[in-house]
This record gives sequence, structure tokens and C-alpha cells, in this order.
Amino acid sequence: MYHLDRMARCERSDLFYDCLAEARIEAYDRELIQSVTWDFIKNVSIHSRDNGKYPALSKDSIGRVSYARSPEDKDNDDRRIMLTLNKFLRRQCGDISEELTSGVVPEHEVEKVCDIFRRIVVNLTTSPEEFFKIISAEEIPELLASIKEPAGVEMGSCMTGDPNLADAYRIFQKAEGVKLECLLFDDGSGKNPHGKARAFLWTFPSGMVLMDRIYNNSGYHLQHFREYAETHGIWQRQDNSLPDDEVAFKRDGKRDSGFTFKLPFPDCMPYMDSFSWATETGRGVLMQLHRDDADLIFQSTSGGWDRCGCRCVACEDTFDPEDTYAVGCERYCTSCYHDTFIDCERCGEREDIESAAEVDGAAWCVHCTDRHATECDRCGEMRPSDAIESWDAGGICSSCRN
Repeated sequence: MYHLDRMARCERSDLFYDCLAEARIEAYDRELIQSVTWDFIKNVSIHSRDNGKYPALSKDSIGRVSYARSPEDKDNDDRRIMLTLNKFLRRQCGDISEELTSGVVPEHEVEKVCDIFRRIVVNLTTSPEEFFKIISAEEIPELLASIKEPAGVEMGSCMTGDPNLADAYRIFQKAEGVKLECLLFDDGSGKNPHGKARAFLWTFPSGMVLMDRIYNNSGYHLQHFREYAETHGIWQRQDNSLPDDEVAFKRDGKRDSGFTFKLPFPDCMPYMDSFSWATETGRGVLMQLHRDDADLIFQSTSGGWDRCGCRCVACEDTFDPEDTYAVGCERYCTSCYHDTFIDCERCGEREDIESAAEVDGAAWCVHCTDRHATECDRCGEMRPSDAIESWDAGGICSSCRN
């Protein structure tokens, strides 16, 4: 581990260029940037070596850079200017900076490089453990109520900033078979005094720990959370996106979505990222990670819940079971059912609409068509067999005969 406060400026300059090169390579290898951004970062490195700014990693703020106002100040830390890499790229690289500010170089790609750069610097200069702390379930409501950022910004989500909704998380203090905690990441760069990012931890009696969805779900901190989980043997979500019909956790190449725990029936229930479904029990609910056999779904942002409906296999929307049709093990909504099937007008059985036949203006199933319909030799229409008469060694329908 590097100790920046003990390093000479020239050593921190060399480390700055090494980290910037590594960030550029990683971003390109992961296809996060195009060649124009690759060239931009490369040209920045060349330019900044020759423009008398002497950029280096800041010795006072991890992940930031510093530069000299003049060549005479290159080794005077009291006079060097400290700022983020992004601001340095925008302001201190002459004509090259104009490629970014004018839009020639995609800004979001440069931000990806800056995020990777910061993560690399942090990994080289600090122990990741220093940035993490765990708070108890009792402290979570106060934390969530204090987060003012909107959803999608740092630790903000649909359940933060509202004391009443945040208070709903107190129900997990009564959970059976699991302990809820919150893992906080704080490297000093966040807007909230509690930290920059967060993720719930679910600990089961066996000692197994799950790390829930990370907020915010993008940025350099994600890698720190992954490394923390791997170091501590924690199961991670298979992805960090919104839940679908199942949420799975992974560790050491294994995948599992069978984790459950019990709760008393809630008066107010927070939005759930992973344990979004539950089956009713005699004394409460059994929380689970998948829709199968679930009675309730907890994805409301108002503290409520919904009864699980039936999902149409065709359009994938959810409907009241009474408004759906069962076809084998699958369910169809009314609209999709009538777009897919017909009821045979002769026997009443269901038939796939693509294989059904029109017999004398009515929809018939394959079975009835094969056994009780005949094609008229004159008009070519399918008619009920008892409406076909022999005529000149053939068969014609009554309409053609008349």
C-alpha cells in the first residue's frame, strides 16, 4: 500500500501517470470508451508532462490530483492546486481540454475513466476496510430519513427522505431467521454525512450473509463493495438492477434464490429490492426471493403491498386471476387468449387459432374438421359433411347445387 503523505511529489507524479494509463486500458478493454476517448486520455498524459503543471496524486485527499501554478511551485505542496481528475482534464490541458468541453469527446466516457482512476488510486493507497462500516437495523430508519438525494443519486432511492416510509424498516427488528444491517461506504466524497453508497446485509442463523442491491447502482464504489463481499465470504446479488420474477445471489460460482425468513404481518411495508414476495402463514408472512406461489408482492413506494396476480404468458402483464384463462400450466389474459385461441363452434373445445378452420362460416377445431367436414368440389369451401351431396362422381355443397 502506498502512503501518499510520505511520498515525494515526483513519486506521486509517476503514480498519477501509471494510474491514468491503467484506467484508460481497463476502460477500453471493458468497451466503456471508444478510440476517440482513448486518444484523448493518451494526449492528456503527453501534454501534461510538457506543460509545466507537474500533475501528481494529491497527498491530502485520496483520489484527487494536484498541479503546480508555475514550474517554481512544482514541489511546494502549500501552493499546488488540488482538484478532481475530471476538472483537471477540463481546465488544465490547453487545446486538448477543448475536445472534451466542445463535445468532440463523449463526456460520459471520460467520467468512466475518472471513476476507474479513482478506484485504482484508492485500492493502491488505502485498505478498503477503512471506507466501510456497518450500522444496525435500529439505525437504518434514521439513515434513510436523512438521505435527501433523489432516487438514482448517491444513496437516494424511492424510500429515502421520507421519515414515515423510512420508519417502516423497523419491522425487520421483529424478523425471525434473519438479521438486517446496512453496509455503508464512505470515502469522503459523498454528499451525505453518512457516506457515499449503501447496501443492506441479511445475516442468517447459519452465518450466511447476503449483500442486497447497492445504491447508487453505478460508479467506482461498486468494485469496492464486490471486493468487500469476496473478502468476507458474502453472497452478492447476481445483478444490481430492479427485480423481475426472481432475485438470485451468487458466491464461489454458486447461485441460490431459496433464502427465506419470517415477518409479522406488516401495517406498513417498505419497498423491497430482493425479498419482494411473500406467502401468508398463520402468524405473518414468509419472505422470499421469487414470485412462485407468492401471495403478496412488496414493491409499493407508499408503504403498502399488492396481492400477486396472474402473469399472462403472452403479454407478460399481471391480471386478477378471475380475468385470466388457464391453458395447461400457463395463464392468458382475456385479450391474448382470444388472439391465440378459439372455442370450436361444433364441439366447444379450445383450439389454437392458427390451426383452426372455417367451416361454413364457423370456426372449427382440427378434430371436428378432419372428421365432420368436407371440401366442396365446386366452390372449394369447407362444409359440414352432412351438407355435401354426391354430384357427377364428386361432392358439392347445397349452395352450389342450388
